[in-house]
Amino acid sequence: MPLHQFLHCRRAIADHVSACWGLDECLDPGSAFRVSAGPDLVAKTDEKVPLQMWTNRENRAIEYVWVVDKRPPNSKAEIKHYFGWTSISYYFRFLYFRDLDPTFKPDQPGEYTIRVSTRLVFEDDLYPNKRTAESSLTLTVQPGDGGGCSTGSGGGLGLLVVFIFLLRRPACAGRGPSGRSRKNSCS
Repeated sequence: MPLHQFLHCRRAIADHVSACWGLDECLDPGSAFRVSAGPDLVAKTDEKVPLQMWTNRENRAIEYVWVVDKRPPNSKAEIKHYFGWTSISYYFRFLYFRDLDPTFKPDQPGEYTIRVSTRLVFEDDLYPNKRTAESSLTLTVQPGDGGGCSTGSGGGLGLLVVFIFLLRRPACAGRGPSGRSRKNSCS
């Protein structure tokens, strides 16, 4: 393994990111433009999954598009903020603009294949004719635990009624937010 490839892999692992899944798949900065969607993931239904990408170029303007290529039957889940551009990276992992990071929230258990297609906005220094790259990951989704409010038996509505009641009730005798005694009472 060449030294620059080894150093890249070591830096990526130090960032808690494994950019190398084997000797031949390391994102070598000396090779033609490549992208990685990261390792295969496991999630639960309705869990928000951040979609990250790594390339073998740092701090280059890159356009990206995320697409769901394969999904379980009856799934209608879509990728939020599925396209855009970025030019800032940290140890070869590209960062997205605040609140515009691509995420996916699977709605059915099963297997999803998610692909990222990228294009260098400007010509590459090493390989001027190689400006595009693609990578896919497999997301295995297990059934959620059902602990959300939507699966309850009306508990959310009850909490809302209590909250509205507390907002509308008059201030009673006691201590206010400043710690001083209040002069009015509820009698």
